[in-house]
Formats: sequence, structure tokens, C-alpha cells
Amino acid sequence: MVDGTTTLTGAVTQTGATTFAGASQFDSTVTVGVDNTGYDVKLFGATASAHLLWDESADTLKLVGGAKTDMQGTLTVGVDNTGYDVKLFGATASAHWLWDESADTMKLVGGAATDMQGTLTVGVDNTGYDVKLFGATAGSYWLWDESADGVVQVGTLTVGVDDVGHDVKFFGATSGAYWLWDESADHILRDGGTIFTKAVASGDAGMTVSADGMFKDPEGDTEAGYITFDVAGTTYQVAMWASS
Repeated sequence: MVDGTTTLTGAVTQTGATTFAGASQFDSTVTVGVDNTGYDVKLFGATASAHLLWDESADTLKLVGGAKTDMQGTLTVGVDNTGYDVKLFGATASAHWLWDESADTMKLVGGAATDMQGTLTVGVDNTGYDVKLFGATAGSYWLWDESADGVVQVGTLTVGVDDVGHDVKFFGATSGAYWLWDESADHILRDGGTIFTKAVASGDAGMTVSADGMFKDPEGDTEAGYITFDVAGTTYQVAMWASS
């Protein structure tokens, strides 16, 4: 045991067990073991059983017994063009966050999820990137197409659920002109005020719907009706009947 002040200069090789009971200062490199033959190294803290362990048999640095690490600066794994996988595990078996260096991709694996509590920004002003959100149906996804500056829905678009809907507006190129699905009225409205009507004009395709939203025949029978189309000056009527 060394319990006083000892000054060692030059190269020193220590064999056997040595306990330092006082403060020790090393002003140069400390090497434990030699290449291919290492030794465990433990650094204890103030909490029982908590320590940092270099496990030579596993070639692994471990935080044991509740020991933690507090990163105050940049954590870098690998170097440019040579990276390594990084895994962060959670409390659920097989669930983990993975940086897959071979694919250059961040992955949520085994049911792991992300909970965004703030703003998610992709790209910067005037320089964006495509974003895809997939669902449970093969081939269906929502796409932010950065080149088109628009959202593309690939697959069925559903607004609301049965008996609980939401208003939907489709705007055009004319100020104040839009179609509105008014969920409270269960109607499609034009310009927010009148029941949807498309006038029939020569050379234009269109259809006419009565003011109360029912298709009507010439006698005004609301249980039967027509959709009237005009294509290149020729008028067509498609008869429709409702069950009594």
C-alpha cells in the first residue's frame, strides 16, 4: 500500500496488486495491459455499485449499477466516410432506435415510436425534400412532393369517420370561388352559399342539381331525377331514382 506522497519519474512498470490510499497524479500516458492482452478497469462513483467498467474480455466499456454519462460536448461516432451502427434500446423487448451506417439511415425498430412535442422541419426555405408517410395498406402513402410544392395522396383519402365528418374546401383560380363540403348540412356547397350547381353551356360539359340538393325530373318528382350533361353542344340526361 502506498499511503503517502510518492513521485515516480521515467517509465515505471508495476507488477502485482497495488492500492493507492491517497491522491495520485499522472502527468503522462497511462496504459493498462498490452496489445491483445488487457485487464479490467473500474472507476467507482459515490453511489453503491455504480461504476464504469472497461471489460477486457468483452472489449466493451460499460456503465454498471445505475452509473450514467452526461455529455457536455459533441458525441462523434466514426469519421467521415467510415461510420458505425448505433443502437438505443427502450423498455420494450426488441424495440430500439438504430442508426444503420451501411444504409445511411435512421430506423425505429421493433415497434419503437417517436413522439414529436415540437416543430419538425425538413429542409430550409427554398430548399426542401420529399417526405413520405406510409400506412397499413400496400402502396398507399402521403407524399410531400418538394419539386411540385404540393401534397400528393396515393390511395384513398378519407376525411372523418362515419357520423363524424369535417368541412372540406376546394378553391379555384377566382377570388371567393370554392366548393365546400359542409359536414353539418351533409351538402356540397358552391361559393359557400348555394347548393352545388354547374350550368350547362354549349360546348361545355356540366350537370344541374336542384336547389335543395335533390336530383329532380321535369315533373319535380324528388324520388326520380336526371343528371344533365352537355358535351360539345349535345345534351345527355342520365335518369336516377331513389328508393321509396
